Amino acid sequence: MSSITFLGSGTDAEDGNLSGDQLVWVSDGDGLLGNGEEFSTYLSGGVHTIMLTVTDSTGASCSAQITIIVQ
Repeated sequence: MSSITFLGSGTDAEDGNLSGDQLVWVSDGDGLLGNGEEFSTYLSGGVHTIMLTVTDSTGASCSAQITIIVQ
């Protein structure tokens, strides 16, 4: 089993680059994966929809998702 590295970013007009707990990664199969711009983890086998949600200092948020298959 190999680890998967996740990379993402978020930028806000008032806050600039968002980081740390402002970026939250979730798998529909494995739940909360981690926080921040970059981290590595293992996923269970199967199809996963991975969602990255970024939240600025006022609580406004935006999300993006991708589906991956882990064999």
